Amino acid sequence: MPGDRPPVSAEIPEAELDRLRRDLVARREALWEEIRADLLQNARAEFHDRIRAAATLDDIHDVAPGGGSLLGIFEARKARLEEITAALHRIEAGTFGRCTDCGRRIEADDLRDRPWEPRCAGCRAKAAEAEGGEGEDAG
Repeated sequence: MPGDRPPVSAEIPEAELDRLRRDLVARREALWEEIRADLLQNARAEFHDRIRAAATLDDIHDVAPGGGSLLGIFEARKARLEEITAALHRIEAGTFGRCTDCGRRIEADDLRDRPWEPRCAGCRAKAAEAEGGEGEDAG
């Protein structure tokens, strides 16, 4: 495990780390807007102000028409939001760029293409195989 290795974030140039952080924050904000817009489109008018004011997924769950049933549509977005938030935490912790499974460095191209991804390509492939090929997504 990564216990005896230096944090990868220290090995990533600061400018690149800042760019990745900004990209993750922008993606997170865009996903929130998509979720809110879709909910507003599908919700009765009485829920609109409460949805606009929602700050967390729990808040949205609490105000969504029909309880959480409408949120079933948004599971992929919810998962991506959680991945992005975790990636931002890894940046702050200094562990961003290191595989959470094996501890190896994640390739720079993978970080650029999928900055939220916590695993290296090898561990992603193993996880996808273990899940029956469902572990990879289009991004």
